Amino acid sequence: KQWYQRRVAITAGMDRMETNDFHSVIHCGDISYANYYSPDAELCGENIRQRWAKQEVWDTWGVMVEPVTRSVPYMVTPGNHELDMWDSTRENNTIYSKRFIMPGNERYYSFGLGMVHFLSVSTDESIDVNSTQHVWLDRTLTYLNQNRDKWPWIVTFQHRPIYNSNSKHKIWKGRVFNTSSRYPNPEIRGWPKDYNDLLLKHKVDLVLNGHVHHYERTWPVRDNVTVSTSYDNAKDPIHITCGHGGKSLYMLEKDYETNRYDHMDKPVYVSDRNNTVWGHCE
Repeated sequence: KQWYQRRVAITAGMDRMETNDFHSVIHCGDISYANYYSPDAELCGENIRQRWAKQEVWDTWGVMVEPVTRSVPYMVTPGNHELDMWDSTRENNTIYSKRFIMPGNERYYSFGLGMVHFLSVSTDESIDVNSTQHVWLDRTLTYLNQNRDKWPWIVTFQHRPIYNSNSKHKIWKGRVFNTSSRYPNPEIRGWPKDYNDLLLKHKVDLVLNGHVHHYERTWPVRDNVTVSTSYDNAKDPIHITCGHGGKSLYMLEKDYETNRYDHMDKPVYVSDRNNTVWGHCE
């Protein structure tokens, strides 16, 4: 039943993107899920992750989205299944950088579209005040605010959310060096505080996210407790998680009949959330 509903939702979403007047599509990471999987994965244990990512999955995904990508810009940002050594089964940005041609360094970059300026942010890299990504984002947002008459709306898009009420992934706080027993992993600093400080400093309007397999929208939020429960004349960013595009919705595969929600108590900053329906944000 769940597989059928997912296929219907994906097909309907692709048809709508192909036949309606969309100006662009943004994909917030975890793009094809080409990480190696086998029905015998449980028997193989962690050794299954020593296999290389499956390129035929990337090929199939490319064919599937071609009706959309051949007609409108399809802009992507990398997720953990593209950058993280373990989750990407050793892709580690190699395949992402070969299959997509994005502006800048292809992981964090910006582009204008009409009256909106979009900025891709890489959440699997540091964004502390000493990082290259922080310097780039601060300078770019400064320039955009000097030209707000040209781009009155500023939108960032990324993979991991810094506001999230689902207990599966929780709020992204970066990573301490080499804390994984599975593989040597780099330190990822500056999340969420240094990033949130930039959003507030430069009056970013909207933050789009993926990673968490559900839909969630915040109120205009300054921090975990400073919230405006109205969207009229919003002064702080609104965060939207669009993680319900086709992958299993969290917890439904375990208890579909009761529609069990795998949520923490609803934080004050959450306006709406749903983990029972697949779809996309537009």
